[in-house]
Amino acid sequence: MPAPIRLLHSTPAGGPALVVTGPLPPSPSPRYPGELLALLARDHLAFFARLEACGDVAQLRLGAQRFVLFGHPGDLQRLLVTKPRTFARGRGFERATPLLGDAGLTADGARRPLHRRRVRPAIQRDRVAAYAAAMAGHAERATATWGDDTTLDVHEAMTRLTRAIIGKILFDLDVGDDPGGMEETIDLSLRTYRRALLPLGTLLERVPLPSVRCVQCARRRFARWLTDAIRARRTLGDGRDDLLTTLLRARDADGRALSDAELRDEILALLVAGHETAAVALTWTWYLLSQYPNVEERLHAELDAVLGDRLPEARDLPRLTYTRMVIAEAMRLYPPVWIVERRAVRDVEAHGYRVPAGSLVYASPYFVHRDPRWYERPDRFDPERWHPDRADARPRFAYFPLGGGTRAGIGEQFAWTVQIVVLATIARRWRLRLARNHPVALEPLATLRPKNGMRVDVLSRTSGTSSPSDRG
Repeated sequence: MPAPIRLLHSTPAGGPALVVTGPLPPSPSPRYPGELLALLARDHLAFFARLEACGDVAQLRLGAQRFVLFGHPGDLQRLLVTKPRTFARGRGFERATPLLGDAGLTADGARRPLHRRRVRPAIQRDRVAAYAAAMAGHAERATATWGDDTTLDVHEAMTRLTRAIIGKILFDLDVGDDPGGMEETIDLSLRTYRRALLPLGTLLERVPLPSVRCVQCARRRFARWLTDAIRARRTLGDGRDDLLTTLLRARDADGRALSDAELRDEILALLVAGHETAAVALTWTWYLLSQYPNVEERLHAELDAVLGDRLPEARDLPRLTYTRMVIAEAMRLYPPVWIVERRAVRDVEAHGYRVPAGSLVYASPYFVHRDPRWYERPDRFDPERWHPDRADARPRFAYFPLGGGTRAGIGEQFAWTVQIVVLATIARRWRLRLARNHPVALEPLATLRPKNGMRVDVLSRTSGTSSPSDRG
């Protein structure tokens, strides 16, 4: 007989059997796979919302598999920082390995420090800041054809722009025309994340379904293109000063150079993850600015004062304080990395409860960022929360929009710089207004994408514009 679905609070360490807090969904005795499993397959946010409503530590058992959601920053810090050896990568990272390789986001164990040593020299803070002018130039060229009669999908536009910036600046690769089907590969791979959460997700990846074959073909095509680009650079040996050159010169402890496959993995990890998170974050920032004209006015005032008519440069980054605050608040409400996943490799205590080894453990920035314990009026878009003069009494992991801990992206500083420069460059000239009747919905894949894209009307700042009422 199949095991019942039960929503559980974790048992206090050393305590008695698990305590059933009530069946969900409302069926009096739902059974596996049942309604809640269907909810998991259909709507990840709703599924985790059900868990989040049960408290700071909640468990759901689907057959033999336990899903655990941590909701308190203290437990999140132990999950992500202080007990890294207690947790290994989860199903999502395992599913990402065929796309991103065994480096960057997906590397585990001893390989993670090696990855950091390889790429850190090229994306240190000072060097990233030096890329600002090139980023601004890309953004200016990307908007050269915009006008007051333009309607566009700003998510597509930000995806193309951030892909071009990261590809050219870090690797001197021209990815503007989507070589090798990169976007198709990323899109299809992100969608496999839905299957990764299901109890039989691993088996589904091995079934020769058309969707599975399509993902595999797309990944192979893009990998071949990138491998050819690496081999061409090896042949040229022209001494360019970018991350690819740094990686070509990198040596392991025994003096061994990276193979083509290892180089491909390192490039994929930064190229794919970097541009995807930045594009998603910028998309939601534009949406929120279109809904809060008072915030947009303050942003424009800062850009006028700091930049005037010129493009942003590295020296401007410390002065674009409100621009950074806008981005920080947008990522609070719509964190690009909306869910973080680990697998417990041994029993662990969290917030007074025991989580058994083998459990899939999750932390969701989307829900933590909206917790009224840490944020007053949490559903309101208020960049003033991040004013540098305001004392921040929130725990460290009350905010982690790009993940956190030992698996935090080493390119996080690069992602912040891309967002600040792109937002400043475009907002100094343009306003973006949500197109009439465009349905805004969330699509929680590996990142928090807009389900229907984000259609906007483009208006120059010098033109008349009608705005939503101030939501003050």
